[in-house]
Amino acid sequence: MRKFLQINNKGRFSNFDFVCMGLGLLAFIFYYGEVWKNSFNIPRWDDYNVFFGWLKEYLDSQSVGEKFKLLFAPHGETEHIMAPMRLIVLCNYYLSGTVNLLPVIVIGNLFWIGIAAMFCLYIKSKKEMPVFVLFVILLMFNGQNLETCTWAISSIVNISPIFFGMMSILLIFSNKTRLMYILGLIIAVITVFSNGNGLCIIPAIAVGLWSQGRSKEALIVSSVLVLAGVGYFLSMNTSVGTKMVFFELLRNPVKPLVSFFSFVGAIFYIPSKQWIPVLVGLFVVGTYVYGIIREYHINNPLWFSFFTFMLCTAALVAIGRPSGMIAPLRYRTYISMFPILTLLFFFDYRDNMIIRKVVRYILPVPVLLYSVFCTFLYAQKAEKRTEYLKLSTLNWQLHGNGLFHGSTNSGTAELSWAEASGIYKMPVMPFSQLDYPICNNAIFSDKNSQIKYNISSIEENNGYYIIKGFAYIEHANMDFTDIYLYLISPTDTIRLKPFAERHYDLLEPSESLSSRSLSICENSGFCAILNKPDIPCGTYSLGIEICKRMIVPLNRTYSITTDTLFYF
Repeated sequence: MRKFLQINNKGRFSNFDFVCMGLGLLAFIFYYGEVWKNSFNIPRWDDYNVFFGWLKEYLDSQSVGEKFKLLFAPHGETEHIMAPMRLIVLCNYYLSGTVNLLPVIVIGNLFWIGIAAMFCLYIKSKKEMPVFVLFVILLMFNGQNLETCTWAISSIVNISPIFFGMMSILLIFSNKTRLMYILGLIIAVITVFSNGNGLCIIPAIAVGLWSQGRSKEALIVSSVLVLAGVGYFLSMNTSVGTKMVFFELLRNPVKPLVSFFSFVGAIFYIPSKQWIPVLVGLFVVGTYVYGIIREYHINNPLWFSFFTFMLCTAALVAIGRPSGMIAPLRYRTYISMFPILTLLFFFDYRDNMIIRKVVRYILPVPVLLYSVFCTFLYAQKAEKRTEYLKLSTLNWQLHGNGLFHGSTNSGTAELSWAEASGIYKMPVMPFSQLDYPICNNAIFSDKNSQIKYNISSIEENNGYYIIKGFAYIEHANMDFTDIYLYLISPTDTIRLKPFAERHYDLLEPSESLSSRSLSICENSGFCAILNKPDIPCGTYSLGIEICKRMIVPLNRTYSITTDTLFYF
């Protein structure tokens, strides 16, 4: 065992290190297999505004000044300015004359891989590199980040600020050449305009330089970045929502504080146990403060500046989201940074050898199990979002609406313009690609559960039946559930696995967007597509089964027989 763990006298890696590298490579390959499987040239949500709505406005503008101003205009009604994102959109358009979302997703993922690569430059002890790289891969390339890495706009907007911020810190603190320093300063300015949290690079670099006794440089860099920040604030919207956020902060200052710690520790976010991420956040912030007390930050300015950047980002999120929704999946890219920065401190921790050995030899096992569990769990959410995307193409083909957006008609004007202009064409998926295999001779047990349901439409098109509706369990969270439909006749029972479909119309106007209500909106809808020849002629009643799938032994099913009859 000692020989397995030890690095030999020539400084080569031990067998344990090779095992870590092999596990990291497998996790990386599997993750990008999931990214590839769930990435499509189909827009969702803000993609319609950025790739089509904003691009139309840009192309219609008459002067160079107007076009330049549009690059730095706020995104919709928000305060976010996303200049790099818009430059990528323009490059995408001018290089091909069309809009294709897949190259944008590739660029976003290259940023994500670049962040992982730059982390290798942060660790002081190179002999710890293989284990640390394993931690980086397991914490960055797991299922929690699949939504961001497969969504065009999110892959740029929620990854590029981290990438540019990290690179600017590396270049400014490299102490190599003045050219590197100037380049780092330029990239820091780009960071400011990459997203709302890009402004956090200003205090991050300033405190890092001050901690090194480089007060003159800190003053110069701060002045340049503050000027960029002033330009940002002059361009941004001050919406009603923004003003309400600050009123809420004054009225209840404790709530944003709790949200801050919860966001920092949200890698362990559990809706029913919201005190867990708060405790984890306290530990992470405690590590940052302890590192300053022990003067770790003086010899590790990269760690100190980037940690400061991420904590300022968490503070902005906590202030900007007083409703308490602090851990949507698109923000998990930021959240993934905190455990890595915390581990980085303990890898270089010299005061206690036992802690270092625990981090090196024992901690990889629970982190590996955690990463596998997250990938298993959140791959299910990615699968449903893929179904939403495919249904977007069907809804557009049949009805000219129902896109993957906030409401039925959202995005239709932007997509209509894009198709009329010839810069984008919504993919047409044949019904044969949307028709799920059916299971004959299935067994259905009516448990008369508290299931609310509605069959909203039944239509016939091109030799296929399309059944739409929703079903959910009363007083229960609908995350990680599957809905099955059963066609039941006296002679046969047929089981169908419909596509998942969103139903934001289920959210009452007076109801807050809680974890449960959001889970019902996103997981209760269904759309079953049946090939007519696959269904024997007869009269069928419809059964609905909801299966909550977590770990197989814990799966629970709920079922009900509806009053709906089908005549095939």
